Amino acid sequence: MIAANQGDGQILFRVVGEGLGDALGTFAERTYAGRFGKRAKELESISVELGERVFTMTMERGRLTAVIALNSGGIRISNERVQVDVWVAKLREELANEAAHSEAARLALERLALEG
Repeated sequence: MIAANQGDGQILFRVVGEGLGDALGTFAERTYAGRFGKRAKELESISVELGERVFTMTMERGRLTAVIALNSGGIRISNERVQVDVWVAKLREELANEAAHSEAARLALERLALEG
């Protein structure tokens, strides 16, 4: 498994969250915790929408939560909570499919391959 302990999970979350957010631009949405001071810059969640799938990773009470959702016609059909390594693998697959059509997806896939 990729995230062996809590510290590793937080590092993975920041690297993947910030890296994907930067590379994917409009495909990714990041939210940050807090309103003021130090906490205002803490990444709370990253959500990546690729086709009908939405990949969301959040940090909840120091633990990573990874969810893959399936949408159809703008309606959420299912949410599947998965292990972080499964989330990363499925995201890589979807990015590989998108990379054929999108430069942003290709760059994100390269970044994820190097960092993840």
